Amino acid sequence: MTLMAEGNSAIASIIPYLQVRIRQLCDIKTSNKVATKYMETFAVAIANREDEYKGNPIIEEATFFDPRFVHKTPIFPVQQWSRIKANVISKLIADDDIEPPSPSNPEEPDFWAPLQEATKETNGVEKEVEIYASLPKLDVPTPDHDNSSAVFRFWQTYKHQLPTLYNRAMEVLLVSASSAEPERVFSNLTNLLSNKHRANLKPSSIERTMTVRQHMAAEKMDRNLKKLDSGETDELSDDETYLAPPIQRRNSFS
Repeated sequence: MTLMAEGNSAIASIIPYLQVRIRQLCDIKTSNKVATKYMETFAVAIANREDEYKGNPIIEEATFFDPRFVHKTPIFPVQQWSRIKANVISKLIADDDIEPPSPSNPEEPDFWAPLQEATKETNGVEKEVEIYASLPKLDVPTPDHDNSSAVFRFWQTYKHQLPTLYNRAMEVLLVSASSAEPERVFSNLTNLLSNKHRANLKPSSIERTMTVRQHMAAEKMDRNLKKLDSGETDELSDDETYLAPPIQRRNSFS
């Protein structure tokens, strides 16, 4: 799906649909013996591979929240859809029943309790599922062939009417397909990735560091001097020639 500038894709919910389409293509009859033999072999391989996806709760839940496929019998039989629906409802109710952390002072009155009790409905999830089932489904493919974006727009349209289902749909359908989001996260980690100690060195530490650098420069100048004495000036780079003692630099150009 496309969510503003972020790239996201609905992946899991498309798997059952692809399985149906592949089975339909494998059933196509042809007079070509080579093609027929290939399709038979391919159908057997696909059937063996499909066992890995049967009853997968992630795929089933994602398909339930995809308005292109929900309750369509070519995707899953009626009995399986009923089981998936029951699992989704029980999971959402269980998540809704999780008690929030108690306040640090148990004797302190909870001023939000009346509002929470007034807005909480015991059958809220079931009602949302019923409304979702009554809504018109999306075509496959969508008229503009922008399938993933159409799914996202569907849930954006009904997010206030189906708030619980909307939140869950965003969790099971949206899969990051770009590096924009992680790049933005890492761009805010400058303080963690940079070396804070270098920006807070004491004068004595700076002096020791500079002493080491001066010692290394002196050793390099010594090596360059030996090269100049032996006539190996061609092997010196411009930087190395610059590090040679001044007198030797003049002699090297004479």
